[in-house]
Amino acid sequence: MTIADTYGAFVIVIGAPRLGAVSAGGTLFHTSVSSRLARQNRYALLLIPATVSAAAWPDKST
Repeated sequence: MTIADTYGAFVIVIGAPRLGAVSAGGTLFHTSVSSRLARQNRYALLLIPATVSAAAWPDKST
């Protein structure tokens, strides 16, 4: 949040939380970065799922 404030961000882009017990615990206790950012109301948040790879993006060379 401090960096977003410093640079006047419009949106924050971050990788989506992982799956599993440790991740569930972090979400439950609001300790994960994505969980804390999802609860703020100052910036739009874009979570990129772990299953997305660079190959999934369109080729811009054409």
